[in-house]
Amino acid sequence: MPGIYWLASYPKSGNTWLRAFLANYQAWPQAPSDLGKLLGGTGIASNRQWFDEATGLNSSEMSRDEVADLRPKVYEHMARSASEPLYIKIHDARILTPSGAPSIPKDASLGIIYVIRNPLAIAVSYAKHGDLPTDTMIDRMADETYELATRDLGSSLQLPQPVLSWSSHVQSWTLGTDIPILTIRYEDMLERSESVFGAVIRFLDWPYDKDRLHGAIEGSSFQRLSQLEQRAGFPEVLSSKRRFFRAGRSDSWRAELNAEQIAALAKRHHTEMNQWDYSTTGLF
Repeated sequence: MPGIYWLASYPKSGNTWLRAFLANYQAWPQAPSDLGKLLGGTGIASNRQWFDEATGLNSSEMSRDEVADLRPKVYEHMARSASEPLYIKIHDARILTPSGAPSIPKDASLGIIYVIRNPLAIAVSYAKHGDLPTDTMIDRMADETYELATRDLGSSLQLPQPVLSWSSHVQSWTLGTDIPILTIRYEDMLERSESVFGAVIRFLDWPYDKDRLHGAIEGSSFQRLSQLEQRAGFPEVLSSKRRFFRAGRSDSWRAELNAEQIAALAKRHHTEMNQWDYSTTGLF
């Protein structure tokens, strides 16, 4: 049945890892030889070219509100035109458009896989990714007006994406959704890989095969993805000085954040952190 599976997450939460696993599972027993091929089967919801082709308009000549109001209609068009399910990465928060319509239309959607990660770890990883001070990233993660792709709007390959704060992003996707959703934690992807990725396969209603599952988990390991990045690079990395696949750990924040930074994150996001088993006891 055609429609869209949304691969949703706050940035640097494991979305690329999820997509790499799905690509490996589809390609098994072959293993894609570079990251471009590995992730070629998915795109991002903010793709400007998709919008312009679907609407026949030049988005760079439109206002933010005009673009935001039309994006759900673009997804509906894509879902109707597809002959098989689409798997689309998205970092936008799930909110209402300026005209009051859901930014993620139910009629175009088959399901949501939402990847959630400890914000303490995100702050470190995202700061490295953007080559920014960690304190700057901590502030951004608390900013309810935070957007991606806000500079050079006429020439950017992506449309503006309202991300909001980390807490609001989590709430927007996981509370009160009328679309089937599977929420997975980054930390469980690491520690309970077979169980979590197996649940992903079943949620997508793909044929389940244990050998194929193990092969896809191995093919999308951080060691494997890091090797592919070192060999041929990765277009999603923002700076040639940085690596996209950096550590692949859940607890590196303990050595990289100071007590004040930990307290600032835990105090701002404690409700959602505790809800998703990221205990803030003793952190602030």
